[in-house]
Amino acid sequence: MLSIFLTEELEKIAAQSQDAILAYFFCDNRNNKCNTAVAILRGLIFQLIQQHPKLLEHVLPGFKI
Repeated sequence: MLSIFLTEELEKIAAQSQDAILAYFFCDNRNNKCNTAVAILRGLIFQLIQQHPKLLEHVLPGFKI
């Protein structure tokens, strides 16, 4: 699949740069629950937090009761 190849190549390029951040999301036409804006944002935010754990402190206040 072309999209997977492109993300793998972009990951290689991003790994060479300390300033680069790469986040991606693949929509699936067979599952409408995964194609919502919330699902896409959730996936992208998760990837960003994995790459930079310090960002978690900015996300957590929104979940505190």
